[in-house]
Parts: sequence; C-alpha cells; structure tokens
Amino acid sequence: MNYFDINNIPPVELVGISITHEMGKLKASWNDVPHYLIDDSKYIDQFAFKLKSPDLNPSSVLIGGLGLGTMALWLLENKNITTMDIVESNEQLVTWTNTSGHLNPLCNVIEADALLYTPTQNYDLIIMDLWFPREDRTPTEMPIIKDRYIPYLNEGGCLYIPLDYQYKFCN
Repeated sequence: MNYFDINNIPPVELVGISITHEMGKLKASWNDVPHYLIDDSKYIDQFAFKLKSPDLNPSSVLIGGLGLGTMALWLLENKNITTMDIVESNEQLVTWTNTSGHLNPLCNVIEADALLYTPTQNYDLIIMDLWFPREDRTPTEMPIIKDRYIPYLNEGGCLYIPLDYQYKFCN
C-alpha cells in the first residue's frame, strides 16, 4: 500500500536535497546521495515495522525528521491520530512541504532542530527518524534524545528510533 502518490510530489532543488522524476521513479537525493523510489510502501516495512503492532495505538505523535512525510502519512492512514507534529531543521524543506500540498493537513510541520527542540505538550508516541541514509549509522545522539524526549511521553507512551537496529523506550 502506498501512503502517497510519488507523482504528486513536485520536483525541487533545495540546499542538500533534490527531488526529480526519472522514468516513473522519484529520485530523492540527500547530500548528493541518490535514492530511487517507485513507491514508498517499503519504507515502513524496512525501517519502522514496529509501528505496525496492533498494540500501538497512539493518538498524539511527534516526529523528528520530515523526509518526504512517509512515516507521518502512514500513521495517519493506519492509526487513530488526532495530533501530528513534525520537527524539521531544513528551512527550505519545511517551506517546500508546506506549499507542495502532498502532506495531510493534520501534519503540523515545525521548523527546528530535533536535537534541540523542546516540545510544548506530551505525546503518546515520539519518533526520531533523523538518520538518512541509514547505512552504517550509529546514533551517538541517543543519550541526548532519551533525556530530551522521555519526559514528554504520556503514561504508557513510547520513544521510537527506527534504524537498521530498532530502539524503543516506553514510559
């Protein structure tokens, strides 16, 4: 199942990010490293499969890292989300996303650095999806993320960090 139609994502050239369409695929380059998408359906399966758990039913979500919005859109499509805040540090990506129209209107994109951002409310689920591409990534910022965000989890809430090795801290 696709969470958005890649053909609806307009091409753009931003600082460190390029999005183009080539022969039926979406080419998204981050820092000149190209990634080709035919669709976005494998992203959740590969990096965030624990979100598919039927036991995970958040209504409020904070996501660190926007990307193309796949995780946010998947959650809105598959869970009963009423609050969706997304923290993204790239000013041009935030502006482009807010004007491109490919995200659900429930997505509230906040321009800030996720490692420095202080939430203004508590959440059922906080996802730090900050590393892309993921190959050979080691999240040295893990203690910073845990200390910063665990206090903003509702009782029973989870902090989830989708990498090749999964991290999940529940409150």
